Formats: sequence, structure tokens, C-alpha cells
Amino acid sequence: MTWVAWRQTRSAAVTLAVAATALGTYLVLAGLYARGAFHTHGIAGCLGIQATQNLRCVSAIGDFTGLTDNARGAGGGALILYLNLVPALLGAFLGAPLLTREFEHRTHRLAWTQSVTRTRWLTTRLLVTGAVAVVAELALSAAITFARAPVDRLNGHFTPDSFNLEGVTPIGQAVLAFILGVTAGAALRRTLPAMAVTLTVFTILKTSIQAWLRPHYLPPRTVSFTAHHPPPRTPATATGSSPPASKPSTPSPTSPAAASGRSSSSSWRSTSRLPPRCSPY
Repeated sequence: MTWVAWRQTRSAAVTLAVAATALGTYLVLAGLYARGAFHTHGIAGCLGIQATQNLRCVSAIGDFTGLTDNARGAGGGALILYLNLVPALLGAFLGAPLLTREFEHRTHRLAWTQSVTRTRWLTTRLLVTGAVAVVAELALSAAITFARAPVDRLNGHFTPDSFNLEGVTPIGQAVLAFILGVTAGAALRRTLPAMAVTLTVFTILKTSIQAWLRPHYLPPRTVSFTAHHPPPRTPATATGSSPPASKPSTPSPTSPAAASGRSSSSSWRSTSRLPPRCSPY
């Protein structure tokens, strides 16, 4: 049964292997290009707490961002948009036709009346086809992680593109899209409607999670600082929020600092959702 399931999936597997190899090679070259730009512009020395107050660092970071915010550096642009669509496309083109093809060609009447039970037939097909989708997304995620490593050192791992395209997140999205495709195909029994439903439902789920749930993945981080030393600046989170400004209070007229005419260096605490220094994975 495994051999039969592989024969029915091998054309899609070969197509994915060729596409993943070509795209992976491109991303590896993009990663090498981004690493060269990272060292050429001296971005490593601009990652300190007060780096944004250095004019040279501001200029260097601007130049580096301009080089990587295109397809060559895999920092943004149309390439990132297309890579975000890969899990949905895997679910639509691998998951949706898995059962609808049998219904449309009436081959289920023969396949489900053999010595192999329906449960074993469906389990084998799901495992073989799902493994193809997971392996393809795993290879693509590894290539993207390598390509975006310099960008992540500058912006952090919690930006929308990094969170969606690196680590285990795209693999989980591919599994979700594949299950949605199989479910839609079993319910509708037509390939095109099942593909349309898969793409629509997956897009709604992904957008809703990114907008409403993801901001809560990162716990608040408390930063203590004095009135004469502002809090350290860190990359903005995926929701675009920034630390609230803290205003020093005026010393009491009866305090010793006010009586002597000197300003006090009272400590203030600010709590905001800031990304951690390490990866959230």
C-alpha cells in the first residue's frame, strides 16, 4: 500500500524537490550576500544599547536595510510575500486533491473494495503525502533561516516575516493547511471548490492568529532605569508597539534635592512588551 501511495504522489514530490532545490540555492546565495553586507557596513558594532544615537550606525543600518529589503537579500519584497504563501499552496495542491481525485474519477469504488481497509488506505495516503509536504517546508524553512540570519540579528526573531518563515512555525502552518485541504476535499468532493475553501480558511486563520493571538506570545519585560539614563532601545515587536515614554516627576519642595537646587536621580520602572534578546523558539 505504501508503494501505491508513493506512486500516486511521486509526480508532486519530484516537482517540489526541483522547486525547493532551485529556491534553496537562491536563498543560500542571498544569505551569503546578506552576511557580506552585514560585515562590510559594520552592523555588528551597532547592536549596542546606544547604537541608534550614533550617526555612523544610523547610516550603516539604513544602507544595510536598503540592500536586504529586496529579493537579493531575502529581507523583504515580493519574495517574502510568495514564501508566506507556500504553506497554503501545499495544502491546496496536495491536501485538497487527495480525496477529490478519487471521487471525481470514481476510483474510490475500486480502491475501497480491496483487501486493504479504508482506514489503512486513508492513513497511508495521509502519511505519505503529508510527509512530502513537511519535508518540502522543512527544507525551505532551513534555507530561509540561513538567508535571514543577519537581518534577524538586527531586527530580532519576532518580526512577522521571521516568525512566519523560520523555525517550526512554517512546518506547523503546512500541516494545518494540509489537514484543511483533506477535510475540505472529503466534505465537498470537488477539487476546485476544495482548493478555494482551503486557501480562504487558511488565510483567515493565519491573519486572525497574527493580529489577535501573537502579541500575547511574548511576555512583558520590565526595564529599570534612572531619570538621567533612558531605557535601552530594542527592535519593535510584530505588533508595532514601542515602549511608553517615561516622564520624571518634579521633586517635592520639601525634599533635600529641591532645597539644595539639585535634581534628584529617582529610579523609574517601565513595563512594555519588548522582544527578548534570544529567539522565541
